[in-house]
Amino acid sequence: MVSEKLTDALAVALVAVLALTILGTVKDGGGETNAAGAVVYAGASCAEESYRCLGDYTQVCHKEQWINEEKCPAGCSNGQCLRGTQCMEGEYRCLNEYMQSCVYGAWFNKARCKEGCKNAACVEYVKERTCTDSDNGKNFLVAGNAYGVDIHNAHFSKIDYCLTEQDLVEYSCTQGYLFEDKYLCSGVCKDGACVEEEKEEEIKEEMAEEPAVTEQPAHVPAPEPAVSILKTEGWFARLWAWIKGIFTR
Repeated sequence: MVSEKLTDALAVALVAVLALTILGTVKDGGGETNAAGAVVYAGASCAEESYRCLGDYTQVCHKEQWINEEKCPAGCSNGQCLRGTQCMEGEYRCLNEYMQSCVYGAWFNKARCKEGCKNAACVEYVKERTCTDSDNGKNFLVAGNAYGVDIHNAHFSKIDYCLTEQDLVEYSCTQGYLFEDKYLCSGVCKDGACVEEEKEEEIKEEMAEEPAVTEQPAHVPAPEPAVSILKTEGWFARLWAWIKGIFTR
């Protein structure tokens, strides 16, 4: 009897563990790496350009998928990255064939150095040193994507995106290197580009002022006045009576 109860208890515990594992996977969205190398979390849809911190990454919503943006080496708390004490924000170093940057006070591997490290930077791989930008530079009014190496010779492929409703993250090429700039839009940031408020108002006004197209009724010519048959018959009868009267006198 004791053995049967123990077996039942173990079975229940195993089922509970499996259920929690499945629920945890669904909750995290099952992160997968897409063709561009970004980790995306499918499943529940999200508002475009919305932001969150999950696990050890900040994530931005792009085309109804959560995409990892920045590493949070110390993890997340209340939707924000926890700040560490290992380094100062903005510092870089090259260690163990990886270019590392300081994010929220902690080091994390930003990119792998194909030719190793030298003088705190990746050894330049000249054959692959190219930088392309689809919107041709710092074009804040057009969303684009850029591919190339940064000043530390680390390789990246980046897409312009809205960090907030007004903050734009723009990627561009300068002297063969890939750079990231944060830009405050004077209007609003939408789909990876700044949209001026005046332009939005003009578009709305033009749409409001544009007259609605309505079908004009086809022109139907008015019918010509018909000759009264009765009047015609009366006139003819009087004429015929007059002629008969002449011949009968």
